[in-house]
Amino acid sequence: MKNKISLFLVISAFLIFTGCSKNVPVNSGIVRTSEPLHIMEFPQDKLISVNFTNTSTTDSNLTQVVIQHLRADGFKVVNNKSAANVQIGGNLNYFRKADFSRRSWDNPRFSFGMGFGRYYRYTGVGVGWGMPFGYDPWDDDDYYRDYFYDSQISLYISVKNKGAWKDYVTNLNYQSIKNPGSKDSVMDALNFKIYEYIRQMIKQGR
Repeated sequence: MKNKISLFLVISAFLIFTGCSKNVPVNSGIVRTSEPLHIMEFPQDKLISVNFTNTSTTDSNLTQVVIQHLRADGFKVVNNKSAANVQIGGNLNYFRKADFSRRSWDNPRFSFGMGFGRYYRYTGVGVGWGMPFGYDPWDDDDYYRDYFYDSQISLYISVKNKGAWKDYVTNLNYQSIKNPGSKDSVMDALNFKIYEYIRQMIKQGR
């Protein structure tokens, strides 16, 4: 009986873990900062508030996602900003899709030809090369259409320690992988990448 219970608990834990991991974007792009943040000291007991605004043309649930992940990781998140000693916020400045084209023939292809001619006392030999047969520089079908998304979030982290507030500010510039899929999946990846950066900043002194 004990063995059956143990097996059940192991299988349940495995399913829970794999179920959670499916929600975490993998290889989902990169985030670069305009100015790296170095937060040297946090209060011993962090009480965190989160509030992001959005002036882009795309709907965003960044605030809710960051709060959800912080709580799942054991951080204390408060709803009242005035009760917090670590305030996190910023703005989604833009979220956009960039299209670009590339030729379907990535490497040049050449054809060679030789000719022989004779006129009176003169003999000549010629060698020439040409582009692929049927090449048309105005043919749109000869292109592949690729795309990626990029975004910028202005981020601030304000820390109250020993009665004094100190502000840390940077821009987080995000770029997805090429042809990443749906817009919603890219937004999920962006939200998680931003959370990862925030967690890295505030996990000190836990």
